Amino acid sequence: MAKILVVENDNGIREFLGDFFASSSEHTVTMVENTQTVTDMIEAGLFLFDLAIVANHGIPDMKGVELIEQIKNPFPRLPIILISGLPEPFWHQADAFLSKPFYVDKLGEMATRLLETGV
Repeated sequence: MAKILVVENDNGIREFLGDFFASSSEHTVTMVENTQTVTDMIEAGLFLFDLAIVANHGIPDMKGVELIEQIKNPFPRLPIILISGLPEPFWHQADAFLSKPFYVDKLGEMATRLLETGV
């Protein structure tokens, strides 16, 4: 069973992504709306995930690429997917990038590949 973290400040998109991954009995999904919750989880030792999806490059309290750096620092092998309506950042540490709008099947394929191979 994979533990997936979804970070998205838009409630509708966050719920959609959570429902998509939770519909598989193989996944447990934790959904958060801000980066502070993620950094608090890291500091408290409660960051226990197999895959992270940062679904907005422009999260109000911290840019997605900055959050990814904060996650990758203590968890360099954790696969991360960055989803954004903005162009792909020139430099980021995400393992995969998906442009909004996107096909949910493509996201599912990326997640499956990353969970199975890490790349």
